[in-house]
Amino acid sequence: MGKKLYLTCVWLSIMLMLSMVGCAKEPLPDQAVTLKVMVYDKDTFTKEYGSQLTVAFPNVELQVIETLTLRQDDSPEEEPGEKLIKFIEQENPDLILLEPDQVMPLADKGKLLELDPVMKQENFDPTGIPENMMDYFRQTGNGTLYAIAPTYTPSVIYYNIDLFKRHRIEFPRNQMTWEELFTLAARFGQLGTMEKPIYGIADHLYAYKLTSIFNVAHTLNLSITDPRGEKLQFQAEGWKYVFRMVTDMMKNKALYTTDEEVMSSNANDNPFSREEVAMQVHTPITSKYTLIGESSAQLGVVTMPVNPGNPEESPFISLDSMYAINAASDQKQLAWKVLDYMIGPEMAKLNTQNFISTGSLPIRNAHIQKVGEWEAQPYVMLKPSVHAGWSGDIIRKSKISDSMKEETINAMENAVDEIVKNNKPVDEVLAAMQNELQAKLDIELNK
Repeated sequence: MGKKLYLTCVWLSIMLMLSMVGCAKEPLPDQAVTLKVMVYDKDTFTKEYGSQLTVAFPNVELQVIETLTLRQDDSPEEEPGEKLIKFIEQENPDLILLEPDQVMPLADKGKLLELDPVMKQENFDPTGIPENMMDYFRQTGNGTLYAIAPTYTPSVIYYNIDLFKRHRIEFPRNQMTWEELFTLAARFGQLGTMEKPIYGIADHLYAYKLTSIFNVAHTLNLSITDPRGEKLQFQAEGWKYVFRMVTDMMKNKALYTTDEEVMSSNANDNPFSREEVAMQVHTPITSKYTLIGESSAQLGVVTMPVNPGNPEESPFISLDSMYAINAASDQKQLAWKVLDYMIGPEMAKLNTQNFISTGSLPIRNAHIQKVGEWEAQPYVMLKPSVHAGWSGDIIRKSKISDSMKEETINAMENAVDEIVKNNKPVDEVLAAMQNELQAKLDIELNK
C-alpha cells in the first residue's frame, strides 16, 4: 500500500471513529450554556421535566422550541420528513422531537446522531428498559438507534368482571385477535333487550362509528392509498375484511357505536358505567372511577387485540415524545446528558408518580408492579409495532390533501351506514365508494 493511500485510510478511520462517538466524555459545563429542545408544548414540557432538569443541570438554559404549527400542518409531503427537516434547519435544535416514521427520512439525510456509540462511550445503563422496547427503537432506524422516548401510552381493554360472571362468560385474555375478541363480545349482544341493551365492547367512551374500522385496519397495517398517494385501496381484500367484520359486529350488538356528536362526560353516566357495555377500550387510568364513577363493579384489564402474525407487538402504543440528537449540534455531549437524564431511573420513578396527571408510563418500567389498581402486565408486555400510534393516522398521514381526507372520512361513514342500516353488501358499497373517491382524487391530481 502506498504511503499516500495508507495515510488516507488512517485519516478516514479516525474520522469514522469521531463521527460514531459524536461526543467524548466530558464534565457538565461550568459556565452557562444554552440547549435548544423541540417540544410539543412548553407548559407541558416544563411541568414534566423543567424543574428536574434545572436542578440536574444548573448551568444549562433550556430554550424550548414549540412545534404546534408543524403538527397542525397535515398537507402532503413530496418527500417523507421534508417539513420536519425544513423546521430543523430553520430552528437548529440540539434535541429533535420526532415521530417513529420520521426517524429514517431524517437519518437518511444525515440529520441524526447514532446513539449506540454514544451510549457505549458514556457507559449507558439500560437496566429497567425492556429489551423489546429497545428493539423497537432500533427498528425505527432500520437496525440503528437514532431516537428514544422517555415515556409511552398504551391502550388496553377494561372489562366488567361482575358482568362476565353474572352471565357466565369467560373473561377476555391478553393478546386476543380481533376475531376472538368480537366473537366473545357477540355473546353479550344476544343478552340485552330493547329497554336495556347490552353490547360487548366500545372502542371509546364516546364511540365514533369509524373508530373500530380504523383500529382493526391499524392492527393489519392497512393504508387507504398506494405509496404514491395516487390510487385508493378500498377494494383490497384487507379493507373488505375490516368493513365486513366490524359492521357484522355492529349489527349483532357486539360493538357499541353512536351517531350522537356529544355524549355525557360524567363517569356515572356512560354506557360502560351503566353496564350496557361489557368491555371498554381506554388508555391507562389510576382508578376505576374514571370509567364507571361510583359503581361498585370490579374491573379487569387485558391488552388490545394483536395481529396473529405478530402477537408480541401492538400498534396501540403511542410513543409520547421520541427524541434524537441533531447531528449538526455543537452541544452533542450535553444533549446526550440531558436525554440520558430524561430516560434515566430518577425520571422513571418521577414519571411513575406523575402517571396520575399524565397518563403516560416510563419506558424504564421494570420496577412497575401496578398501574393504578391493576397488575402491570397488560400495560408493559407488548412491544410497539413499527407503525404504532394513533389509528386515525391512517387518514391523517395519508398522501392526499386535507379536503380529500375529509371526503374520505365522510364516504367511510356513509359506507358503514349503508352496510349496517340499509343492509347493503360490503363489496358493493366499497366498490361504489372506491369509484366515487378515486374519480375525485384523479381530478385533484390532474389539476
